[in-house]
Amino acid sequence: MLSFKKYIAPALLALLSCNEPEDALVKNFETVSGSFSSGVYILNEGNFDWGTGSVSFFNPKKTYRENDGFLHSESKVFEQINKSEIGNVVQSMTVFNGKGYIVVNNSESVKVVQPETMKWLGTIKMPEGSPRHLLPIHSGKAYLTELYKNCIYVIDLKKNEISKKIPVSGWTDKLLLFENHAYITKRRSTFDKRKGGGMMLKIDTRTDEVVDSVSLPKGPCSLQIDQMRKLWVLCDGGFKDTPALVRINPYTMKTEKKMLFENQAGLAPSDLEINASKDTLYFLNGGVSRHPIHADKLSGNFIPRKRMFYGLDIHPKTGELYVADALDFMQRGVAYRFSKKGKPLDSMRVGVIPCQFVFMEQ
Repeated sequence: MLSFKKYIAPALLALLSCNEPEDALVKNFETVSGSFSSGVYILNEGNFDWGTGSVSFFNPKKTYRENDGFLHSESKVFEQINKSEIGNVVQSMTVFNGKGYIVVNNSESVKVVQPETMKWLGTIKMPEGSPRHLLPIHSGKAYLTELYKNCIYVIDLKKNEISKKIPVSGWTDKLLLFENHAYITKRRSTFDKRKGGGMMLKIDTRTDEVVDSVSLPKGPCSLQIDQMRKLWVLCDGGFKDTPALVRINPYTMKTEKKMLFENQAGLAPSDLEINASKDTLYFLNGGVSRHPIHADKLSGNFIPRKRMFYGLDIHPKTGELYVADALDFMQRGVAYRFSKKGKPLDSMRVGVIPCQFVFMEQ
């Protein structure tokens, strides 16, 4: 099945055509009560072009089981708080400097919210674009990657608008900030005829200029930096080539290690994460795999596959693993919580196509 994270197209929803929250209000949502300052947000993409995405919320300290046996989670939190649909497709969320930035790529926008309440504060627009992931650089600036427009947006976080564009060719995706540089993966879809893809860019955040790049195997989908100040990039193979996990020296932009995945049987690894001590990598590969940074061989799954694992994040304090299961990409998905040793703790029903977890504990 094609990944909904990868194959998206622009379609502006009329209800998002105004920049102020009160301009797009619709009725028929019940308001939830309580604070969202402790717990985890779950982003749900929603089906491309015919269903809106949503944001769920789960507090593991306040739980009860519903009729289907899963733990309760607040669903459609954004809609219930703001009396407005969030849009389609809900791609990613970043919390920074007291605000939450929710990227809704098929609706060509970033929703700005107050993370403790999910109150809508405003919208950053990318007309005819398809934004992907936002990386804060400092209190006044962020980078935002883009699927279609051959650029990386530079966002003015004080004005909530695009201040300029960094020209690049092709689809830019995941980002990471290290010292004074941003490292950005470049991908290519099956139908993309543009130049680029299969590489990582290095941008000087002081000048907003691309200063270096490195070629990678097809499908670089996520990246992390470890305790040895090395960059790791997970490449899914682009559905045709062999997937790989690659280690890069961020100073020289040279490849130091490349490990290939064998006997994949159609699987594409994704969602590279790292623990708080930055000595062990985790990723999805059917189930959940972990890879100590000093290991020379890839290990198998230590959490077995459910139906369709689609998202992975690690709690920054407890080390617990939160895994999203998209099931059949049609019904409401399931979020699982595991201990850092892989022991199942609990599970909850969330929205359609869950993809990311955002932790609110301070």
